[in-house]
Amino acid sequence: AVIDGNGQIVSVNPAAADIIGRRNNKIEGQDWTSVLDMRGLSGDRLAQGTSPIELALTTGRRHQAEVRLAQPDGSNLPVIVSCNPLNRSDGGIVLTLNDISELRSAERAVSDRAEELATLNRELKETSQATTRLVKLGELLQACVTFQEAFSVVGSAMPDFFGGLSGTVHLTS
Repeated sequence: AVIDGNGQIVSVNPAAADIIGRRNNKIEGQDWTSVLDMRGLSGDRLAQGTSPIELALTTGRRHQAEVRLAQPDGSNLPVIVSCNPLNRSDGGIVLTLNDISELRSAERAVSDRAEELATLNRELKETSQATTRLVKLGELLQACVTFQEAFSVVGSAMPDFFGGLSGTVHLTS
């Protein structure tokens, strides 16, 4: 989209109109603030003078940021907003909107999968440690010659298996 130095939208292509969620003829000629509702990453409204468009219009320099663009249906679309100044006496900018919703969705899926894998890794580590303790107990029991030695080995090994729980082991037969 092209925005003049006064903040009026001069022209907009069909791709930008799709991202904005309105038809071209409902966008062109409008003040950009009445068409584009930019929000921060948390979904809160941007403070006055902090949007990339305002910064580019006031400074005459390039500005880019990731924002959430409020849609007519109430949803917020993640976009990268790039504002490049025009070399004209009255100023103005070329506004480029890049929809990054698929990228953010893929990032969430990767993050969710990483959390799943971390949980599985913790469970595998716990299982491996328990197996190691069982193998060690088996080796110690095989080295025992008397019941007393076996009772001593079992008694000393049980805290590793049952943590902070208390109890006793009895020979019934």
